[in-house]
Amino acid sequence: MTNAPPDLTVLGQLSIDDVVLPDGRTDMGGCGGDATYAALSASLWLDHVGVVAPAGIDFPPDHVDRLRELGLDLSGVVARSGPAIRYWVVYEADGRRRWLQRSPESAFSETAPAPDDVPAAFRRTAAFHIAAMPLGDVERLIAAIGSWSPGAIITLDTHEDEVDGFQDRIAALLPHVTAFLPSREEVTSWFGWDDPVRAIRELGGLGQRMTVIKMGPEGSLVHEARTDRLVEVGIAPGAVVDVTGAGDAFCGSFVAGLVIGDDPADAARRGAAGASIAVGAFGTLHEWSRATAEARLHETRSGDRPTVSPGVDGTNAG
Repeated sequence: MTNAPPDLTVLGQLSIDDVVLPDGRTDMGGCGGDATYAALSASLWLDHVGVVAPAGIDFPPDHVDRLRELGLDLSGVVARSGPAIRYWVVYEADGRRRWLQRSPESAFSETAPAPDDVPAAFRRTAAFHIAAMPLGDVERLIAAIGSWSPGAIITLDTHEDEVDGFQDRIAALLPHVTAFLPSREEVTSWFGWDDPVRAIRELGGLGQRMTVIKMGPEGSLVHEARTDRLVEVGIAPGAVVDVTGAGDAFCGSFVAGLVIGDDPADAARRGAAGASIAVGAFGTLHEWSRATAEARLHETRSGDRPTVSPGVDGTNAG
């Protein structure tokens, strides 16, 4: 790669995933991690995507080679002396998913990207996606990005284990963020109740320009703070093999859309198309087809949701 800054820099983590499906199919030792899913999804739309994601000592070199073959700029994939993150990802017949940690707890902090891991060219990037990782690392990265690339697009995903009890710290970051991209489960953890329409408007008042709640098979809900516009976006068509990483892939294509110039709803449609490519095979080391993504983008529906106000009992009135 050249010394030119990437179109987008993805900051996240790598993992080794052992996936077990309800029908007995498995994919052992697969290439996973929020950084890989987000970056490969973004590369469906952008030509130069940089990745900053430290690799544990046992992260397979073949995985790194294949990610490079798929077109990612891995200048920010630096070696760490400790172990890689590794999970069993076990799916139940009713759709529930369990993450069973196989690596020591230290792997999560030791393989989170630090500002010093970001190559000089990447620091000039006009757009950054911060994938789910320990919140302290997120705080350091957002502060650094503000000094490197003032005015850059910043999108933020949250770690499902660091939402409840961390609301004040996350809220303090949101005025520095372009888009906040939590899952429905994370939003429910934040508030203690499950009402995405009510929740997204509460979150939308915390300072970020836009908020997207990822809702799995129900699509996504998109809110733009300036206009208070609320849009529902469906999922894209396509086969579903392994939904691991679908949310990360959504995020990657969403921020790519912002880089291209999409409005928030169109960026979410692009996110749905990227997620549909991710779930069509095990892991990340499969074909990510631009032509297929474009076709699915055109088949993804979105529509304005009528403006509603929370009722006094917490339900939606009107």
